[in-house]
This record gives sequence, structure tokens and C-alpha cells, in this order.
Amino acid sequence: MYVDTGSTLTSITDIEARTLQVDVSSLERELTGGIGGFSWIPCVENVNFVMQGDNSTARLFTLDRVGINRSKMTQKKVKGKGNRRLVTDTGEFVPLLGIDALEKMKAELVLNPTKETGELVY
Repeated sequence: MYVDTGSTLTSITDIEARTLQVDVSSLERELTGGIGGFSWIPCVENVNFVMQGDNSTARLFTLDRVGINRSKMTQKKVKGKGNRRLVTDTGEFVPLLGIDALEKMKAELVLNPTKETGELVY
């Protein structure tokens, strides 16, 4: 999972949901916002996580809800100045550990700009 401090909602992709045998079609959808704008995504409630660190310290926490994004995204955009054109951008979603998880874990993301690394401390 990637840590996304700009995301208020932790999310997984439909690939992880299928692996965990979550019936995505039965879930209610919620309006969420992100880099690509707003969209309605299915959310599963009361999700238990176990976070395992390098030092074998495990932390169990429960999130109120976790969003489920499609693993692939296609978006049409208008690009260019003057001579504008419609283009299709594609991308892939990855599982994101949002600020909601950091708060539940009582964790901090400590960045080292010199080494261009980061570490979750909890």
C-alpha cells in the first residue's frame, strides 16, 4: 500500500476486493473526491487491518469504511490552448493508506528529504 496523506479515505482496488471475496456489487456507493475529481465508489464498513513493522511490532486497527476503486481508470480530457483536442488519459489505481488509517494507528509519516525516504512511526 502507498501512504497518501492527501486522502481522507483508505482504499483498495477491485483486485484486492475480489481476492478478499468482497461482493462489490452489493455495497452502497459514496461520493468521494480525489485527484481526478469526484466519483461514486463502493465502500465496505468496519474493516480490520493488521500493520506489521520491520521490528515485528503489529498494530491492529479498525477503519469505519474503506473505498474500493477500479484498478484501471480511463478519463477523457480536453487539452491544448487555442487548438483544443479531446484526449483519453488512462492510469492505474493502487491501494492507498489514507490519513484515516494514520489517525487510527496513531502513526506519523516521517520523511527524510535527503534520502528521499519515508517511514511510518507508531
